[in-house]
Amino acid sequence: MADRESDSERTESSFGLQWSLTAEERELGRMSGDDFRSGSYISAIQHVLKLVTVRPNDPKVLHNKAVVEYYLSDFKRTDEFRKNLLHVCNQIGVNLDDVESLEDVEHCVFYYNHAVTLYHLRQYNSALTILDKIFQFIEPLEETLARNVCFLFLELYLCTFQPEKALGMVGFIENLYDKQTVESAGKTRLSVDKEQSEGDHLKEAETEDRDGANESQIRLQQYKARCYLLLRSCKGCKREIKSLMSIAGMSPTSVYFKANLEYIRGNWRKAMKVLNTLSIQPRSFAETGENLVVFYYNNMGCIHFHMGRHNLGCFYFYKALQENDNTLKQLCKSDHGINGRPVYTVGANARYELLYNLGIQLLYAKKPQEAFDCLIEAVQVHHTNSRLWLRLAECCIKVHKLDNQTDFNVKERKKDIVHSHIGSGPHRKFVLVPHIYKPHQLSQEVHLSAMPLPTLEFSAICLRNALQLLPDESVPTTATSSSSKLTEESESNTLMDGNTLTSVPPGNPIKSSEISVLRCSILASSAYVALCIGDVLMALHYAQTLLAQPKVSAVHRFLGHLYAGEAMVLMDDIANAIKELNPDQISDLFFSNSVSDKEEKDKSHSNGAEESNSKDHSNFKGWFPNSMPVARMIMQYNLTAAYAVRGELDKASESMRQLNASAKTAGTEIPIQALMLAMYIQMQLGHADFAKKVIKLRCPQYR
Repeated sequence: MADRESDSERTESSFGLQWSLTAEERELGRMSGDDFRSGSYISAIQHVLKLVTVRPNDPKVLHNKAVVEYYLSDFKRTDEFRKNLLHVCNQIGVNLDDVESLEDVEHCVFYYNHAVTLYHLRQYNSALTILDKIFQFIEPLEETLARNVCFLFLELYLCTFQPEKALGMVGFIENLYDKQTVESAGKTRLSVDKEQSEGDHLKEAETEDRDGANESQIRLQQYKARCYLLLRSCKGCKREIKSLMSIAGMSPTSVYFKANLEYIRGNWRKAMKVLNTLSIQPRSFAETGENLVVFYYNNMGCIHFHMGRHNLGCFYFYKALQENDNTLKQLCKSDHGINGRPVYTVGANARYELLYNLGIQLLYAKKPQEAFDCLIEAVQVHHTNSRLWLRLAECCIKVHKLDNQTDFNVKERKKDIVHSHIGSGPHRKFVLVPHIYKPHQLSQEVHLSAMPLPTLEFSAICLRNALQLLPDESVPTTATSSSSKLTEESESNTLMDGNTLTSVPPGNPIKSSEISVLRCSILASSAYVALCIGDVLMALHYAQTLLAQPKVSAVHRFLGHLYAGEAMVLMDDIANAIKELNPDQISDLFFSNSVSDKEEKDKSHSNGAEESNSKDHSNFKGWFPNSMPVARMIMQYNLTAAYAVRGELDKASESMRQLNASAKTAGTEIPIQALMLAMYIQMQLGHADFAKKVIKLRCPQYR
């Protein structure tokens, strides 16, 4: 973790003029270059200003003036620097917006500085497009500039989640530039020292060369560790972390790498233990552009999420959000735009990523209203994330109905069976409730459905957005070989195993196999929401589309049959509904997340993953039904309702007996809806005494 900016993320000067110069101008250029490289920016600007007076129209002099002034402002006058850079480029006919017009190697430095500012403004793909063009001139480029281009390439590849391309760039740097830089630096120092004829200077030069080579080696080791972490290659990451620690020792960066390694292995407690060994030094955010306290709180929140401690995880995310907001308030109290604050702090605001994490944590903590408030703010920035739109819809669904288990708690719901009673003694009559649950009231005003409120109408809009943002399976997505073909809205690249990655910021890209699961989840939620708001035709369409998916899991197949059958009942297509609601269609409730068990097993062996007693509690906790007997019982209840609607009461009664038998086998209560249905069937068959018996048995207050 370098202070301020790393060399590859800083603007580059262009000292050294090729036009005819006088001896005085040549000396001013040399002195300004030496002062700039040594960090004496005040002295450098004085020499540059003298050059400006004698060469007022020289684009290189004007460019160097803009760069030195930017350094003198501590990288705070970003808007002013971009204007000055644009003015210089206009003088020589260089269009920074048209990177294809770059044909002269001397103009690469202008485009590089433009790419650096884009990087700090988080316009990563635009910066990649520029570097992709500059890389065509990598051989004739000045050595320092070429190395900085490669390192910036590395950073951008990792920011856009392209770890395999980043590893290729690491190899390129190691093979062509790392050794070459050290050798050439040594030769240059040696020749200067011979002229000075001072042995002490030679020792100092050799020490500086070793320090520079060691720093480059540390940076490359860090990049390789980050690449293997993104690839989830535990074996490779462990090897690089060991090499890094042998060179740089136990630095905060090494601690975070080690904790992240245990995190992707599933060793949550060990990851937490490693993080707690971190000693965070009080360093100014304005100096480094990084807030280690925010990183710590965020990482702890993620660990507690996977351990199933969602309320504790919310606590850490709230702390991270508070620390992030306080830091930004101290940094920019009266600033306008991006001026007035160092450029390396402009893109360091993690508020929306933290809101995303907090929203997911709150959703699992059964606080859907608070989760919706967080995610609706995060979606304003990450609006191309289909999974985020799905989570927003799930918040709306949870606000409508928190869970299904309350329907099976007959002891709590028995008071909802009887609305009132009339008379007394043998003439007492019971008045049953018209609905066991409050039906959804449709909004009378159409425009209210588009309001960002946790309603089912808004969830339908969220689900349509989520479905629209998914790549079309009928048209295979091909990865682009050049970063210039990437767009700001979405990017994709192909891994070695042929999987296509789709960007879902702020999270890691998802593979094509995971997109299939995500599509099924969106379709299942869409069918449920359409049923709740009375859009039966769309509910049937979503359910049938879900069942037609080539990689539908058993859980989604169960939901597809259930929602399709209910939609058909509401459309009075009872014959087809009975076929859909056949309990024999449910064989298991296995859920495949993204890859098969065999692939997971192979991956764990290939990555050298350690056995861990820790379990990921984040999945399926609180979901119901969670067992085959209960799922079949729910399907049997819906089949009984279909028979009752068609008037086949004898079949409905027989189906109800099977439902009761399934409940006893599963060791659970029948849902309150099934109890009401049983009373309805018996009364339709003329067995009113049975209904009274049920009421007296279930509701002691009416005995």
